[in-house]
Amino acid sequence: SLEVTTMRTAGIVLFKHTIRLHKRFGSNTNFENGNIKDAVERARNYFGKGQATDDDKALQGMSRSVLAQLNASTAAGAAGASASKPDTDDEFSFEPESEELYLASARYDKTGVRITSNLTGHDAVEPVRAALGALQAEEVEEAEDEAEEEDSTQGLGNHELFELGSPSGALVGFSVKGLLGSGIMKIKVQMKFGPLDSPTKTIDLVNLVDQLRVILSAIPFVSQASKQKAIDAMSSTHLEAQIPVTEVSQALNIGSGWSDSGYEYEGATVRLRDGMCSVQALVAGAAWNQRVATLPSVCRPDGRLIFTASNHDNPARVDVLPDGEVKWMEGSSAHSWISLSNIAFAPGSGGWPLTLENGWVNYGAGYSPAVYKLKGSLCVLSGLIANGAWTTFTTLPEECRPKGGALIFSASNGANDVRIDVTPSGLVQYGGGHTGSAWQTLTGIIFSTDVDQQQSLPLATGWAAYGSGWSPPSWAVVEGMCVLEGLIAGSTWNAPLAYLPVDCWPMRRLIMVANGHAQSLRVDVDTEGVVRHVAGTASDSWVSLSGIAFAQSPGGTRLLPVRNSWVTYGSIFGQATFTVRNGMCSLAALVKDGSWSGSFAQLPPNCRPTKRLIFSANNNEAQARVDVDTDGTVQYFGGAASHGWMSLSNIVFAPDSLGHISLPLAGSWVAYGGDFGSPDYTVRNGVCSVEGLLSGGAWGHLATLPADCRPSEVLIFTANNHESPSRVDVLPDGQITWVAGASGHGWISLSGIVFAMGKGYALPLASGWSNYGGGPLGLDCGSERTASARSNACGWSVH
Repeated sequence: SLEVTTMRTAGIVLFKHTIRLHKRFGSNTNFENGNIKDAVERARNYFGKGQATDDDKALQGMSRSVLAQLNASTAAGAAGASASKPDTDDEFSFEPESEELYLASARYDKTGVRITSNLTGHDAVEPVRAALGALQAEEVEEAEDEAEEEDSTQGLGNHELFELGSPSGALVGFSVKGLLGSGIMKIKVQMKFGPLDSPTKTIDLVNLVDQLRVILSAIPFVSQASKQKAIDAMSSTHLEAQIPVTEVSQALNIGSGWSDSGYEYEGATVRLRDGMCSVQALVAGAAWNQRVATLPSVCRPDGRLIFTASNHDNPARVDVLPDGEVKWMEGSSAHSWISLSNIAFAPGSGGWPLTLENGWVNYGAGYSPAVYKLKGSLCVLSGLIANGAWTTFTTLPEECRPKGGALIFSASNGANDVRIDVTPSGLVQYGGGHTGSAWQTLTGIIFSTDVDQQQSLPLATGWAAYGSGWSPPSWAVVEGMCVLEGLIAGSTWNAPLAYLPVDCWPMRRLIMVANGHAQSLRVDVDTEGVVRHVAGTASDSWVSLSGIAFAQSPGGTRLLPVRNSWVTYGSIFGQATFTVRNGMCSLAALVKDGSWSGSFAQLPPNCRPTKRLIFSANNNEAQARVDVDTDGTVQYFGGAASHGWMSLSNIVFAPDSLGHISLPLAGSWVAYGGDFGSPDYTVRNGVCSVEGLLSGGAWGHLATLPADCRPSEVLIFTANNHESPSRVDVLPDGQITWVAGASGHGWISLSGIVFAMGKGYALPLASGWSNYGGGPLGLDCGSERTASARSNACGWSVH
């Protein structure tokens, strides 16, 4: 009885069309002028610029109680009177709140109207999401088939809006159902003649997504990015006010005859974040005619896509199919591996069609048409085109153009790649290379449209920005993707080209395809952000970095930059990593087989302490001293050095100077000074961290933490005294106390005392272990400092 079409931007109504059936019972309830109110409201009404011709009466609300009263009126005379009388204000106060959702199904027959289901609020979200969902065609058919078998069209992506039916015992009968499914409003009709039922016929009435697309295209002052978000919202049917980030990261399903190549390339993964799907994988094998891999269902295109892939010094063509299959099609197979790390795209349907030029047309035959999608400020092109002149393919709209200068990409043309240029004016044009096929893929063209997000990319010695209108070298993190752009000139081949900051360090070495004019080049990005040329002819003394785009590593975790032949221990101990998160830098690393006289690793600038710190590190049954210096070096300085390995996993500190507060020392204890600075503490996100070296005092009470950095129960830590460990307790009253262990050298390090304040969750214990207990929690332990006295007097905590 009420249909409202509303378009908003930033909460402002741009256009509202309302059709209301206000007489629904008794005689003459047809959907005609006498019984409806039809009105249009435009944005000018909200700015006090409404005109006399604007009929916005029906836009006034109608309360549910008044609506019910009107429905109860069945007198024939009242129907005619209400059609001729002006509407009252109360009659039109019904305007659902934007966050309110109401969903119902009704059956109309000779007995009247019967509500068969009634859902509101969150209960209605899932059925509507399913009904509007962009289902695959085969899923829709299966749903309809199952629905017919069960004589029901509810569920499975279809919502039944209404049903009109004749009595079941009639000789001639019919059934008409109104459905909402796959974003389409439609009716389903079936006739009955005695014992015979006609085939069910489904007729599409309105495609809501297409209608929205047409309306938005006619609004000039709404940006293309906003339009795309509206289309994406309708297509993906996320009805929440804030659409949550969809993030999936999992191991790549590798096909038979192929395997993860291992070594520094180990860990083939596929990741979906913020609407972008990307692969990081080097797979080994030679089963060139078999499936290389399969992408998960959330990370598949709606049409077949063609990507370029590296096979060391030559490119290959790799296709991604709508069912997720990744196939090698043609091109180089000289080396028994293929890199899939150039695969990055916006999955699913949607996108804005590209207007093709110079005879180019969409290839068809199951391949994705030429479209562009905006993911935030990321412009993503895809599709296969054919049979045009090798000049300009298309012109991008203003919202999807590079702003910092022209870009050069490599794109597959079968067994070879071609150069494609994208200019600031939006021209997408052929730039050079072998054109052995009459088609061209645009897939793989990805760039940022926001110069404010782009940051200058530090170049290696011998390389410089090309200039002359080409985009300077830059990097940006956009929608969870690390995106490189720019043209650089030089001649230092088989060497580093540039250095990415830690934000864009991948968790494995990536082999990418880059353009060198008429040929493709192999360019690798290693786990420390070094971008280097590895293979491929580069006769023109320049390299385009555009097209190198990969998923940012999640959670602030990166591989530890090991040095001096130290390597990750691996096996069940995993990879050696460091993490910068919530204002703390922490290591989780077991390293082996390196030189004890050199450093284990060197941390990047965002994970370095404000002064030299000393930690205790594990070497099986014994401990060692490991220092972390302000230049990031992590180095052995004494203690155990057996077994050929060292654990660095208890190294945790606050890496920057923000919030470091001087630690109040007890008695005659003083700061050690020099490179070791002064002891301090830091509180970040509910975690207290103590750092520093103190000397010269009496062994017992070392320092006292202020009230904002105290545990709820007694905690025991291992502190370093050069080659030997000491036991240091932290009490609920803030006292830091030496209890037992080494006391030589006249100093002790408090670095490594890190704890979460407040009570945590109970830790499940095993194998007969139980909480130590020993006294009421928070008991003041007084002046007792020995282990025996404290065990009787203090309340202990598991930590």
